[in-house]
This record gives sequence, structure tokens and C-alpha cells, in this order.
Amino acid sequence: MPWQERIQTAIYISPSGIRFEFQYENVSMDVDKKTGEFNFPEIDGIYIQDLGISGRNFPFIIFFSGDDYDIVADAFFSALEERGVGTLEHPKYGTRKVIPTGTISRRDDLVTAANQAAFNVSFRETIENITFPFSGLNQKGDIKTSLDGLNFNTSAQYSGSIVPKTESENAILQADLLDKKTAIVQLLENITQLNEDIDNAFKTISDSFDDNIINILIDPGGVADQFITLINTPANVVISSVTMIEGYGNAISTVIGAIIDTPGKFYNSLLSIASLFGALNFSMTNSEFLFRPQALNAADSVIEIQSTISLWIDEKITELEIADTGEAYDSMIELYSKTIAYLIQLSFDLPKEIFLTLSEDKNIIELVSELYNNIDKIDFFIETNDLIIDEIEILPVGKRIVYYE
Repeated sequence: MPWQERIQTAIYISPSGIRFEFQYENVSMDVDKKTGEFNFPEIDGIYIQDLGISGRNFPFIIFFSGDDYDIVADAFFSALEERGVGTLEHPKYGTRKVIPTGTISRRDDLVTAANQAAFNVSFRETIENITFPFSGLNQKGDIKTSLDGLNFNTSAQYSGSIVPKTESENAILQADLLDKKTAIVQLLENITQLNEDIDNAFKTISDSFDDNIINILIDPGGVADQFITLINTPANVVISSVTMIEGYGNAISTVIGAIIDTPGKFYNSLLSIASLFGALNFSMTNSEFLFRPQALNAADSVIEIQSTISLWIDEKITELEIADTGEAYDSMIELYSKTIAYLIQLSFDLPKEIFLTLSEDKNIIELVSELYNNIDKIDFFIETNDLIIDEIEILPVGKRIVYYE
């Protein structure tokens, strides 16, 4: 049998059972290989753990044409918006259980190709019949418990790592931690200033720390506890995740960028970074998420910051020949894993972002009514689409807009 005879008709069946036969351009398939990477001090190379593969992804450019193309295209778009698992009868790769993912776009070529609509959509293969017990409250509690564990282990590790040196070396150690604290406070003040009570507490703890740092050698654990409490305080402000990530992320970058030429300075930096990363993770449970992309973007940012921290720790341990016991780092990974799981699970319950290119001029009131089934969200629509004054009444053909469902 020649290959042409093995190509099947392309069909998508929505979760509600509506069947669509469609035309398409060249087909493709991709799959993510899941791996875990581990860097070990004093060992050259990297250990890669094979964790299997993700669901396969089937991107398509889909066409509908003919006298009734617009009716069919409207129905197809609605089918893609349905919640649940659909069926893709792929012309090359057989029948797959799928969910449309990512940005779904539609283009109506009224001028260049009359009677035709084109869709860009990716169908991602999914496993069925798996349920995930989810309680946002329970997950937040788990994150707080992991944060407490991280703070305890960070303080204990710092206490066990700071040893008396010469008088000049001790002065350098004290000044170094004070410099880090001062820089961090300046970067986090814009967060605390949004809440008067938290800002007052932040300033009080900061002043007390300045007085107490003289005891860094007598009671390093006590100094570390106060430092951690200071860093954790801004995480209680309820604001957007973007502001939290920017504030804590910039503070982490500042600490990582400082010169580290002694083990004492390394442990000062590790105390700072572990405290900042812990507070950042906890702040995600207080952050405001309105839409799915916000939660997923926050998860991506936390993942990127964690990767940067991991590389920095490996580099400095090797460079300074430190036998790090790893309590703080292990606790960071535990907290980080729970935070990412929380953000991803939370995203499932948030409105998804959908992009649409207008096929004709649209009155904004009519369009908002069509998209949201009421006109109460006109101000919200204007804000999320950054509309200019000329677009407030009529949106022109070809305008790309976004709405949330």
C-alpha cells in the first residue's frame, strides 16, 4: 500500500460530541522528553534522570471554506473552547485523546481568499481518568509548613557554619551581612509600603537587626532568625505576583552578583538567598491571580530563579572548596516543588486567555456582549486590550483582541 493510501481524513470531535472534518496544511508532531538534572559537588559531569515523555503535541493550520464556511468556522471555534477531552483523528498519527492548548487564533481571509477561515491550533495528547485531589487551602498550608522547615534548616546551617576568625575577619563578616541586609531592604521597601502595618513591622525588625548584628559570632542562629523574619515580612502583602517576583528576584540577583571570596561571605549569601527564595515562594500564596497565564508565568519565573540559584551554589561550593551540608538547599527544593505544583493546579481553575482577530468592524458594546454575555466588562475589556481612544466605539477589521473565559 503506497503512503498516500495510509493518509486518513482529518477530524476533530469536541468533548460534547460535535464532529468536524477539516482541511489542513502539512502536519507535524513533537514531544517533550522529561528529565531531571543533578549536579554534584566535586564530580565532573552531570547525572540526568530519565522521567519518560510528555503527551505528544499536534499543531495544525486548519481551513474551512465554501458558502457556509463562516457558520462552520464559528461552530468549530466554539468546539475548541469547550472544556474537557476531545478526540483527534489525525491523518497520519491515528486517533488521539486531546485538549486544544495555548493560543487559539482564527483568521478570516475576506479579501485575499474569500469564503475561507484559517485556524492556528495545537492539540495536545492527554491521559484520561486521572483525578488530582486539590485543595488550595491545604496546598497553602503545605507551603507554609515547608517554609518553616526551610527557615529552621537555614538558620541551623548558618549557625553551624559561622566560626570565629581574627578580629578583622569577623568585622568583615559582620559588615558583609549588614551590607546585604541594607541592599535587600531597599529593594523590598516598595512592597512593604503598600501596607502600613507590614511596613512598620519591617522597619522595626530592620532597626533591631542593626543593633543585634554585633552578636553574629556569639549567637549566629539568633541573628539568622531575625534576618529571616525580616526577609519574610514583605511576603505577607497581598499584591500581584509580578511585583513580588520583581522585588524578591532583584534582591536575589543582587546577592548573587556580589563578590564572594571567603566561606563566611558564602554563608552570608546563602542565608540571604535561602531566605529570599523561601519568602518569594510563600508570597505566591498571597498573590492575586485573575487569569491562567498569570499563574503559569509566575511558575516559569520561580523555576528560572531556582535554576539560577542552583547554578550559583554549585559554582561557589566548587570555587571555594566548601563541604556544604546542603540542609538549606534541600529545603529550598522541597518548598519550590510544592509552590510550582500549587501554581499549576491553580491555573486550571482560572479563566483562559483567548485571542481573536476580527473579521469585520465591531461595535465595542456588541463585541463585549458577545464575548462575556453582558456589558459589565467593557472597562475590563478596554484595559486588557490597551485600547486607544479611536477604538473605544468601533474596533476595526483585523484588530487582534484578547478575552478571557
